[in-house]
Amino acid sequence: MALAVEWAEHQTRLQEAFVKTVYIGSSYTSVQNTLEQTARKTGLFGFTPLGEVACKRKNGIRFSLDEDKNLHVYRGRLEMLDRQSIEMAKREVDWPRINAKLDAEYRTVMVKRANAYNQKTAAALMVHTDTETVFSTQAFDQMQANDVPGEYVIPPYPEPAPSFETLVPLIRDEAKVIYPGLFKGDEREAYVAANLEPRLAAEQQAWSYRQSAYLADQARVKAAEDARLQQEWADRQAFYQRLRQGDIETVEDAIELKLKLMDCGLPFSVSYDFGGGLMYATVGLPDRELLPNKTAVLLANGKATLVDKTEEQLNQEWVRCLFNIGTYALPTLFNGSPVIQTVIMSGYTDANSGTMRCVYSAAFRRSGMEGLNVAQADPISLFDCADGRFIIGNGWTLGTVTPFTAADL
Repeated sequence: MALAVEWAEHQTRLQEAFVKTVYIGSSYTSVQNTLEQTARKTGLFGFTPLGEVACKRKNGIRFSLDEDKNLHVYRGRLEMLDRQSIEMAKREVDWPRINAKLDAEYRTVMVKRANAYNQKTAAALMVHTDTETVFSTQAFDQMQANDVPGEYVIPPYPEPAPSFETLVPLIRDEAKVIYPGLFKGDEREAYVAANLEPRLAAEQQAWSYRQSAYLADQARVKAAEDARLQQEWADRQAFYQRLRQGDIETVEDAIELKLKLMDCGLPFSVSYDFGGGLMYATVGLPDRELLPNKTAVLLANGKATLVDKTEEQLNQEWVRCLFNIGTYALPTLFNGSPVIQTVIMSGYTDANSGTMRCVYSAAFRRSGMEGLNVAQADPISLFDCADGRFIIGNGWTLGTVTPFTAADL
């Protein structure tokens, strides 16, 4: 609407300038010239109408629909403002066909705008579909076994070996310099025959020296690179082993790196404490205001409009978003080390109350998570199957619960 208003104000300024400039009794040509001069001053030339959503051009006439699906008609660069001129312009073209194309283009644009507006909500409700699968101890051991040291491969010597085919043109060029003239062909051929084999032998010997030097240099490079790659492999194997043994510092480093690489587009935080195969994970969850409080819908005439979501709809989307975030982070925590057998995850939010409160807590066990396609699971059901503590009341209100502790296991 703001764009439409700005365009209307622009048209008003243009008409006011026209009234002040054009005198009664002026010819059509002088009026047209004056109007074009005014258009230049106001920046209308080369200017796409503000708020234009769809347009079609035919016979020098531009038919345009704005955001409210109002029709604007331009001849050249100037808008027709009276109904009679607009109707005359319609008769100059196949108006039913133009109108159908305008309507189709308008609807396409509005669908794209509505989808783009609703995408933030849709993405929040699909966060968990972009997560890992919890691997088993056997899968971890197989990953370690499949990790082999890299090896430097010596590139082939780039210079091609000398041959008769490459030398003959060069020696013939020499012969032309030594025996110029039209009638020196026999001498030139004799020169080529006499020099070809000795030259080839000399070129091949020089090429062999260069190739040997290249291979010797590459052998030194290979020795250094293979040693470096071998050391990197040894470091990775030691890292695998520390993860396998549950070294706390190594596990925390691995999880920290994984968490930094996570990017679901939603603000949340994860803090954790690990020891003895048990991990406590605290998830800081966003407030409801994260999600749009309106949804874009299409009307029968193709217009896109924003409609307020109901309180229950807002609550439902927010609750699902919170459980999605927990489900999204869960496999990353388990995959920090095969030693982690249980993750107690508790989600907290202040919900604008200023006081952090626990809205869900569950004890997930590796045995129940290994190989599970988390991306296709229902997050709320997943928490429920893990003895989850959460209260979803009427209207999808979210209650406060007491978080799990080791004593509850």
